[in-house]
Amino acid sequence: RIREVRGYAERSRDARRVLKALAERELSFLFGGEDFDELLQSRVRHQATLKARLQAAADRLELGVTIESALLTDLHPPLAVGKAFEEPSAARERAQAEVFRAHARETASREQGESQAEQILSAGRLDAAERLALAQADAARFEALRVLHAAAPRFFRTARLLDELAAGAKGKRKLVVGKEGALTELDLQEKVSAEELGLGQELSPPGGAAEEDK
Repeated sequence: RIREVRGYAERSRDARRVLKALAERELSFLFGGEDFDELLQSRVRHQATLKARLQAAADRLELGVTIESALLTDLHPPLAVGKAFEEPSAARERAQAEVFRAHARETASREQGESQAEQILSAGRLDAAERLALAQADAARFEALRVLHAAAPRFFRTARLLDELAAGAKGKRKLVVGKEGALTELDLQEKVSAEELGLGQELSPPGGAAEEDK
């Protein structure tokens, strides 16, 4: 951009040609002092450097112009080494892709671990709630038994004893002891003769073994 019209018109017979020569010189300095691979990878930074160097050169000659931009738009390696040049870039891209995949796997693993931990915590809370409910039910039952015992101690103890005897004798063979100490064993699954029962006929348990078991 022309900043000083007089300086641009009077300092040089062909300011355009001078400016082009300055640009080519500064490009040569830039390419000669920088690694080409680095130049391609850091193009924005080198564009700013080129712009500043070109502006300084134009100011030294007092061309009266302001350099608005200096773009490196057509940089590429020679065709003969293009494939070899692209290989490091492709390797970097593959490495970056692998990093992204690792991050994705790490995120999935973390989410899965958090989900499993939440399931374990939920199961633990449910188990604790069930245990607490059972403990509270046992406490309430014990309190009810204590109240019954306080209201009728003898009846309560007798009823509890009979309940324990009934539960313990369930499914067991029974022995009946007579008043005079005689020991008689009855097997109600077998036929009982009339003489054993003091009757005049032989009896068989009604309904068979199933009825007797009942």
